Amino acid sequence: MRSRSVAVLCVLGLGLAAMTRAQQPAAAPPPAAPDPAQQQAERAKLRASVVRINTEVELLQLEHEAEWAVLLEALKDVRQSEMIAEMGSPYVRKLGAWASAGILKGEAAEAVGAATAKGLDAGAAGQQYAKGVERRRIDATRQYVERKKKELARHAAELTEKRLEYAEAEKKYNGS
Repeated sequence: MRSRSVAVLCVLGLGLAAMTRAQQPAAAPPPAAPDPAQQQAERAKLRASVVRINTEVELLQLEHEAEWAVLLEALKDVRQSEMIAEMGSPYVRKLGAWASAGILKGEAAEAVGAATAKGLDAGAAGQQYAKGVERRRIDATRQYVERKKKELARHAAELTEKRLEYAEAEKKYNGS
């Protein structure tokens, strides 16, 4: 009886094992070995991409540095012009003297003529006109600086994006 019980248990165990094995998914066949020529072509394509993106990063970096230098010069110009305007520009004094001498032409002569018609001294009117010209030049330079700041920020963002793209391409190339 005992051997019969052991035999029944063995048959049940074998049946259970067979059913469990039948329910498991079939093992995937091993992947085919990649074609060496195809791998080499893919690697060459990745390398070309890395080189192209690196070149773009270098060019964007040069443009960024040039924009930065232009912006710094414009900021210096604004500060210097404001300082000269506060101290009294030689241009303002010369224009006042020329207005007194009556040797102005064009827009300056018209502005001084309109001011003298209102009772201002010709020299003071010339200086007032020159100060207005200086102020307009400073304002125009400030607007230029603001535009350059926005351009610099846009170029910096573009450069950062390109650097990230380069890092990803290089990582992909080195990982292959």
